[in-house]
Amino acid sequence: MCIGREAASGTRDGFEEVTGTKDNCQYSQGLTSTGDVVQTVSSDPNAVGYASIVSVNDTVKMVSVEGVDPTIENIQNGDYKVQRNFVLVTKKDAPLSKAAQDFFDYATNPQADDLITEAGAVPIKRSSVS
Repeated sequence: MCIGREAASGTRDGFEEVTGTKDNCQYSQGLTSTGDVVQTVSSDPNAVGYASIVSVNDTVKMVSVEGVDPTIENIQNGDYKVQRNFVLVTKKDAPLSKAAQDFFDYATNPQADDLITEAGAVPIKRSSVS
């Protein structure tokens, strides 16, 4: 049983884009939230679905891809292949306003990592300073 998100979901679109399965997936159910996907998969031993790593709990098992486990480290270094990156964008050839620069500075600061994780994303990999 293949469990996914509804057709208009950005999560579904991202999953199908990354896996090259757009228009080829035959879902048994298309649900309205990632939490519903996790819950449905957890209640059926024959079900498989997809979710953001931060949405996974101990009721389901994450699947390795090409022998690589889906850990924060493997996602950050690009080893885990089923992932989608997000970027910050701004108007081309225009300086950032003070408010936009302040937001950019905050969003890229390690202090925002917990909020990024709580929002369902994996923070950027940070270089260790020696």
